[in-house]
Amino acid sequence: MENTLSRRQMLGVLAAAPLLMSARNVLAQSVSPEALLAGAKTEGKVVVYSIFPTTVESAMMQSYQDATGITMEYSRIGGTNPTLQKFYSQVKVGQHLTDVIVLEKSANMIAANDGLFASVKPGNLPNVVEAFRSADGLAQTVIASFHVVVYNKNLVTEDQLPKEWSDLAKPEYAGKVVVGSPENSGSATVMIKTLLDRHGWDFFKTLAANGLIETTREVEAADLVARGERLFAVIAQTAPAAQLAAGAPIGIHFPARPIVTEFAASVPLEAPHPQAARHFLDYMLSEDYQKRVVSDLAGYSVLTSVAPPPGMPVLSDLAIEPFDYAALLAERDGILENWREIMGA
Repeated sequence: MENTLSRRQMLGVLAAAPLLMSARNVLAQSVSPEALLAGAKTEGKVVVYSIFPTTVESAMMQSYQDATGITMEYSRIGGTNPTLQKFYSQVKVGQHLTDVIVLEKSANMIAANDGLFASVKPGNLPNVVEAFRSADGLAQTVIASFHVVVYNKNLVTEDQLPKEWSDLAKPEYAGKVVVGSPENSGSATVMIKTLLDRHGWDFFKTLAANGLIETTREVEAADLVARGERLFAVIAQTAPAAQLAAGAPIGIHFPARPIVTEFAASVPLEAPHPQAARHFLDYMLSEDYQKRVVSDLAGYSVLTSVAPPPGMPVLSDLAIEPFDYAALLAERDGILENWREIMGA
């Protein structure tokens, strides 16, 4: 599995970082939508780091450039943790290259707590589902997803699907389950923390003893299910977007007590194009972009006005349980260490 920076190492990076000042005033100013667009066009470019599959998301990014004439420079470095590491490594040497960074929300909060992000409140915030509104503007949820059981519809019948998450530890699922690595996937870390709080480490020890395997990226777990090499993948609902678009025989199942994962966008304090950054964040909360979250990424929109993906339950029916991000940040290193010990690598 890929190396990952611990919380202590990230703080060490910050000790060597220069003070961040220049873009703060621009990001804090109140400005009309017309003036913001004019300023963004003057800057001429927006640089975005994101974690979603390039084959799907690049077209969504291109649509912003087509609509505004502002050059979109889009980069997918990897999953949440490698992308965060890249951002910190750049800050360490005084390189401020990105305007907007999209990560699993707990990773945004690491950098936010370290004072690296600006407080930016999008203009469309009142139309965002209340549970997904950022109170401080440091990490605004732009895509909602759930950890689900992805299964091969050609090989699995509905009566074989787990009703509860704990069912996955039963003997009938032995040798059939795959997950994404938490070292790479922030959403996998959220899933592990949630099920750890509900069922303890013995649950995961049983899964490992029953032949649980992991992939570096959650999209690779979806590939295994699509090919029938594993029957069930416990991954973010957005992970198999490319496979679904290609017509793979994949089904998505929600066990009881869904596990929500939020993907958030943040603007670094030293964003090189701060007005374009603010404008793009506004765009991410527009109806046009949010409808593509549903159609292209198979995720849930965070707007009250946009319907869920076809065949999936509406948010109000899912009884979303609040997630304790502060606890995850405090326990993250220990969770990853225990996970690696259980998985034996």
